[in-house]
Amino acid sequence: MFLSIEPASDRPLYTQIRNQIVDALVRGELVEGDRLPSVRQLAVDLGINLHTVNKAYRVLADDGYLSLNGRSGARIIAPPHYTTGYLEDLQATLARLFIEAQSQGIDAALFQTTVNKALAASELAANQALAVGEPFAGEPAAEKSPTQQRETLPMAPDCCYVNVNPTWKGADHATCHPAHC
Repeated sequence: MFLSIEPASDRPLYTQIRNQIVDALVRGELVEGDRLPSVRQLAVDLGINLHTVNKAYRVLADDGYLSLNGRSGARIIAPPHYTTGYLEDLQATLARLFIEAQSQGIDAALFQTTVNKALAASELAANQALAVGEPFAGEPAAEKSPTQQRETLPMAPDCCYVNVNPTWKGADHATCHPAHC
């Protein structure tokens, strides 16, 4: 797994870590049972405060992606399957984004085009075989479970890579920690 943080970003560091771990789950780079580096080790590798990594891990645990077990560390658990409540929250979030876009003068067609471009640019969209330009047809098809989808994706090496932005404190490195995987 490769983590890269952008300290100058408007997005909080813990959110960047959380999102990259979820992305790795969807791509199949992390699967159920995989161990993540300790909070302390990942904080040292990224050059950030350990409380930031701890918060990212807690959010992942709260979202159902991690099991936090004191001395044995953080392990990936079976990803949660979406619920009707999650789909309702997703629709509400998209509706809120659309309202905000309208306040900036963006109409429905441009909003849809922007969403389609974002999906096309996403590696996740490519892995999920989403077609740009096709209208949203409601709930996702349940042809394959998330586990079955992961099994069809190529697996990454069993080590954790950390990349620190070269513009931050002059650090520029990628480190392998096979002892943590």
